[in-house]
Amino acid sequence: MLRTGWRRAAAAVAMLSAAALAAPGCAKFASMYPPPPPPQVGPLNLTPSDVDFGAQRLNTSSRSFIFILSNPPTNSGAAEINEVGSSGSPFEIVSGASTCTATMTLPVGGHCQIAVTFAPTAAGKQTGTIAITDNAANSPQVATLEGVGR
Repeated sequence: MLRTGWRRAAAAVAMLSAAALAAPGCAKFASMYPPPPPPQVGPLNLTPSDVDFGAQRLNTSSRSFIFILSNPPTNSGAAEINEVGSSGSPFEIVSGASTCTATMTLPVGGHCQIAVTFAPTAAGKQTGTIAITDNAANSPQVATLEGVGR
């Protein structure tokens, strides 16, 4: 008799729990508490940290310069890359030559590359940056860019 009563009580609790989760207010409650972000990993390395493209003729593009983003083998987990971007013209990321992309996962010990060109449309010294945002402890990783339009 005691066993039967226990089973009935367990079934009643399960039914009430399912009904509570299906209640209209629960969806609202769940949206107030979205899932947590991916866990933070140790620092990533972006090399080099700055590049001088030197002098470049106006309205022409320099050769691509390659930056390497790496997740050291000593890190605790994979890095989730959220965004890879530049400050814009005259420094542009070459998408076909870059393997670092937004929404990618960079495994422990892995690396990817970002190809950047300099194509000045105005004379004089010009500066910019590339930046990668992710779940690393040192996010964003930033490199400075410089060149002279002539």
